Amino acid sequence: MGKNQTVKEFARQFDGLELLKRSNEGILLGDLYKKKATGKTRLEFSGYNIAFKIGLPGAGAKALKKSLQEVKVLDGAFADLAIKDSFSADAALSIPSVNVQLDGKVERSKVLGFEIGKIKTKVLRDALRLKIETAIGQLKAENPKKYRKKLKHLYLVEQLFYSESVQITIAKDTEVDVNAIIAESVGKVSVGVDINKNQVFTITGSGFPFAVDLKKVKDFI
Repeated sequence: MGKNQTVKEFARQFDGLELLKRSNEGILLGDLYKKKATGKTRLEFSGYNIAFKIGLPGAGAKALKKSLQEVKVLDGAFADLAIKDSFSADAALSIPSVNVQLDGKVERSKVLGFEIGKIKTKVLRDALRLKIETAIGQLKAENPKKYRKKLKHLYLVEQLFYSESVQITIAKDTEVDVNAIIAESVGKVSVGVDINKNQVFTITGSGFPFAVDLKKVKDFI
């Protein structure tokens, strides 16, 4: 039987876990982010993958990016884990990894919670990680000014998290426009009820990650 955790409990297992606030199928291992502090800290994509910032020639950088794209999704240690939680009072009623947005479509009090099930990961490791570590170390030694200015304070995606299914539970007897809820969803949608006759929307087959684990470049080597 699987184990249930809240979002906070899941996040505590990682130093740099960030839940993605937008659906993004194209995000890769090795993508570089900035953290902007404007009231609340937010992520901003730098526009680059690490492959193009560590001094590799053009063909070498493209080959490395291709290898990062081809890293396979694995069941890993979280296959039996489900993240079950409710939406906090100040959070958007959305699940970006399946492109579902409930704000304006369902009363907040009627949305009972969500579940992210059977978690899978892509992890930057082994020979691929060593290659990047070595290149960063070489750049730091040979061109410290460029390293400090262009790379040191950025954050690198070292793990991506996916799920096989997402469930959203809405209180029974709530009038719901099903088509409006699932109009832009990514994946296959089924609608059912739980043992309490609450409405359950299940979305499967999304290729979008729901979270990333980030490591500051200066701490990567």
